[in-house]
Amino acid sequence: MMKLLLVVLLLMAPWFAFCDWPRDAAAARAEARQARRETLQDAHRFREQAHRAAMEARESVREAVRDAQRDLRHAQRDFERAWRDSRRNYRWL
Repeated sequence: MMKLLLVVLLLMAPWFAFCDWPRDAAAARAEARQARRETLQDAHRFREQAHRAAMEARESVREAVRDAQRDLRHAQRDFERAWRDSRRNYRWL
């Protein structure tokens, strides 16, 4: 039994001596670095897209406020004109 174990150990020695564990570990580290880099790039791209969308939303709100103020000014002018006309017409009655 001991001889059989010794033979198996001697047959496995080259495999242990020339195994690719260090290369596998280096490849795993490189893969992890690449995954981290891609994740950071994706996060940066998503952040830029969110920033761009927020800027567009702010601009849309500003434009809506400007339009509402312009419409309000027009409505005030129309009201004042109608008020003047009604007072003028009332005097002539």
